[in-house]
Amino acid sequence: MRVLIAPESITRSAPQAAKALAEGWTSVRPGDTVDRLPLSTGGRGFLATVGALDGDMRIVDLTVPGSGGSSVTAYYLSDGTTAYLEAAHTCSADADPATASSTGLGHLMGHAVESGHTRLVIGLGGTLTQDLGMGMLGALGWSLRDADGRVLHPSPQYFTQAASLSYPSREKTVGLTAPDGRPVAVTAVTDTSRPLSELRGDPRLEAPQVYVASLVQALLGQHNLQGRSGTASGGGLGFALAALGADLVPAVAYIGESFGLDQHVREADLVVTGTDAQSDSLASHLLDLADKFDKEALVMAPQTGAERLAESTAVYRLPQGSLDLRALASRAAREWESSRAGVTARRE
Repeated sequence: MRVLIAPESITRSAPQAAKALAEGWTSVRPGDTVDRLPLSTGGRGFLATVGALDGDMRIVDLTVPGSGGSSVTAYYLSDGTTAYLEAAHTCSADADPATASSTGLGHLMGHAVESGHTRLVIGLGGTLTQDLGMGMLGALGWSLRDADGRVLHPSPQYFTQAASLSYPSREKTVGLTAPDGRPVAVTAVTDTSRPLSELRGDPRLEAPQVYVASLVQALLGQHNLQGRSGTASGGGLGFALAALGADLVPAVAYIGESFGLDQHVREADLVVTGTDAQSDSLASHLLDLADKFDKEALVMAPQTGAERLAESTAVYRLPQGSLDLRALASRAAREWESSRAGVTARRE
């Protein structure tokens, strides 16, 4: 039997969850063929999802500034033409939101562009920065300046000192261009549909964020930019990427449509997924596909949450105080096996 084990994060990252669930399932049913497919809505594990769905990728490692100021080792995936980036690699340090910066993401993007990539796909979930992507833009040549023309550090604590904003004069447009002059297409995979105007961040930063957003909009002549769906994603990274002309695509739509999840479900006899998300998720999309192709499905979940998924399929929940996904999957396999045996006996 072929089992598709495709969870989002459940008390741990999606790749770790997928590994634990697969180990638990095969400990009971070692003869099953298990396809392990971690799912991510653009945050931690996004590149693991991309790599699992398309194994012919090259890893490009870089040392870049982290959101807290210290250097971090990050990477992106490349197929030669498209570079896949995960904002959480550089924007998730536990730092004061007033000083935290997305500069490292800009360095990753710049390296990918200078290396000849003509398309960037960036997962925006799991970030802790709230600089509206100004650090990222700064690394790409944009600059905030005070009334005396001095360049300001692109973090929220300096936003209200800014008198002007500019982008590189060598560029004819605000978008990215490859070294040979070709335009670089950018897709931002968003973890929320909220616009920047509904960003729920540190209340101390609300006024500086509104101020710098108005500078960006005035520069571009786009006075409705912060009202676009998804611009609140990544603490406002979606807003900055929209300023660069990026397409903002919900993670459910991007992963579901770009990497053929329907084919994975079609080829499975049983779908095992899971999530600790409280809203729409890839897990719910996977269950819709299972229903579409008439596949049985099971859901692994924390003690609370995933109520919407519980309405349509069997849900196995972690016991109180337990984080043991391996044991949970083993129990699910035993109970599923027992239920199949009961069905066979009744048929005989």
